[in-house]
Amino acid sequence: MLSEADRRKLETLVVEYVLVLRSAYMNQQNGRPPMNYWEQFSSRMRSAARQTTRPSEWVAQVQRRLQIPSIPSRDSRVLIELVGFCDEHEGAPEALLDIVDRETPLIIAMSQKIVEERKAAPVAAVEE
Repeated sequence: MLSEADRRKLETLVVEYVLVLRSAYMNQQNGRPPMNYWEQFSSRMRSAARQTTRPSEWVAQVQRRLQIPSIPSRDSRVLIELVGFCDEHEGAPEALLDIVDRETPLIIAMSQKIVEERKAAPVAAVEE
């Protein structure tokens, strides 16, 4: 069983991974993804969580279902950190799959918020 702090860390790592996936997906789509791409992310993440038992399998399934052949090497740290965290903490693999299955709307909302903040940041810096 994970502590509350470890569960929050795991949620953060999942959000970071979703942001990496989004970046790779946006590059693949030449910056013009379908309007419902967040819904696609959500359904593919949850479906993969229900059909896998290990974090490495989940990561591979999500990427495959979103048709992302690979993530850029600069972002591979996030993937390694997520899988490594699960390997090092008892109960983390099950917690990861549970978080994705039960809390995907929150994970997506957190990811969307970060994307919006990043988009607004350059504009705010220019206005100052």
